[in-house]
Amino acid sequence: MLHAVADVRAALKHIHDLLAPGGSLLFMDVATPQLWIESVFGLTSGWWRFTDRDLRKDQPLLQRSQWEAVMREAGFSETASLPGLQGPRGGEGQIGLLARKTWHAGIESPRPAETPAEKSWLVFADASGLGDRLAALLATTGVRCRVSRVEPGNLRAKEWMHSHSAQRRPRIGSSFLNRALTTLRRNASSICGVSTNRPETVR
Repeated sequence: MLHAVADVRAALKHIHDLLAPGGSLLFMDVATPQLWIESVFGLTSGWWRFTDRDLRKDQPLLQRSQWEAVMREAGFSETASLPGLQGPRGGEGQIGLLARKTWHAGIESPRPAETPAEKSWLVFADASGLGDRLAALLATTGVRCRVSRVEPGNLRAKEWMHSHSAQRRPRIGSSFLNRALTTLRRNASSICGVSTNRPETVR
């Protein structure tokens, strides 16, 4: 119930500032004062603590049109409201209010590639292309990199040399890859298509 604040404009401005770009505000409130509401809440000091008398002269509640106007005044770019049920003496009861903050696409400056501490990398790549992009990024830092193509039911190790490299990188022996595959089989029954029931040797 946002009507309980001392200054509606200030409260909505604080909410607007806290929301991320494109963020939405959704809340319910009461639009029309009724006898039972004033008989209960009107006896509390909080009901009368509002200070924005230019907006709320006699009581703290606002109509839908007033809420939408003050939300736009607080900086929201889009506003909407849902009508409430009409009381026996007229006037809406509980209403729904919606507002959205303007979306601003953030501009991120590209980060320079960091040189990893390891100088030799083995990348397992599938058809998604993520492994190739990782290998290309690693190659720009000057490290040695080999890509192993992982296919369903088949693992084939292939040497990968990046075109930007000025020198030929040393080959990684097949014994090293075989030990790596043996370790993978020992710790998992099936990893990326490498099955313990189908042992393979890299040549």
